[in-house]
Amino acid sequence: MAKEKTGLARGGLQKVPTGIEGLDEITNGGLPKARLPWCAVLWATLSFLLNYVPNIGSIIAALPVALLALVQLGWGLPF
Repeated sequence: MAKEKTGLARGGLQKVPTGIEGLDEITNGGLPKARLPWCAVLWATLSFLLNYVPNIGSIIAALPVALLALVQLGWGLPF
């Protein structure tokens, strides 16, 4: 007696319909079922960090500039 294949083994992702007209057709049946909770966690975390933690946006914006200045001034990493 063979086991029933599910998910990727069956030949495709399990999808959850969005209910948005046309989007389900574009995404071939909806959004992947396994990724929905992690997307919500990511958005909630980013929303919290950028909106409620003071100065986190300024720190994120200043990092590339500060790293570029360190590299140009010769204070780069030792490798």
